[in-house]
Amino acid sequence: MRDIGFDATWCLTDLGATAETVVREWFAATSYDVVLIGAGIRTIPTTSRCSND
Repeated sequence: MRDIGFDATWCLTDLGATAETVVREWFAATSYDVVLIGAGIRTIPTTSRCSND
């Protein structure tokens, strides 16, 4: 995306304990033209119900 002129950044959060604070601080620090929330699903192997067996 950067090659075509976009400057993308990530704001990753935890499972909820501090997610709201992290996101609020992230948006307070910089202004954005576009925001995409929920762009992907991350799985945590120790809590995931999926298996490759």
